[in-house]
Amino acid sequence: MISKGFSLVAILCIVTYGYLMVVLHLKNREIYNPIKHAVSDYGVGSHRKYFKLAGLVSTVRTIALILALFCWSYPFSFKIKGIELLVLALIGFVGVAIFPTDLEGEKRTLTGTLHLLFAILQFTALATFIFNVTKSIGPINPTIYFICHLLEQLVKVGLYGLVAAMILSPLKPYFGLLERLFLYSTNIYILCLCLMIFLD
Repeated sequence: MISKGFSLVAILCIVTYGYLMVVLHLKNREIYNPIKHAVSDYGVGSHRKYFKLAGLVSTVRTIALILALFCWSYPFSFKIKGIELLVLALIGFVGVAIFPTDLEGEKRTLTGTLHLLFAILQFTALATFIFNVTKSIGPINPTIYFICHLLEQLVKVGLYGLVAAMILSPLKPYFGLLERLFLYSTNIYILCLCLMIFLD
């Protein structure tokens, strides 16, 4: 029962995050291009409070997911390792929120470098969690598992695309699109996982 409560909190956080992202993008539509610019760029402008709120909501979501998994009675071998990875992702979320990014064209700063490192930690830990937990939850709910499997493929495209966009010049104009693919697919994945916990 406790796991259901925490999973519900995480679901509400994901819905709130989606709303904040819509507001953030609408308020910055004349400044940034979501295809090109990273979401972190939105955290430096005049509407950065929405970015900060989105970071706070993501932090609460991750804490709620950790507690939901910890309290969940369903046994699977990756549970402890998965919780450890989510803790690392949580550290990444906090670091990204504390240290603002360097805007494109500006000189690289220590703060911007720390932001990048925390973002890498966040993305890597979250992706590793997803890549490993999918096969562990298959027997519980075949329908949700099938959706999670499809979302896992989108997470891979987003993650590997981001890495490629950081290295290959032809892909740099699509960095924002690839980042959003990763962010939104991971959030929807966690939403499905929390639904699975809630319905179990």
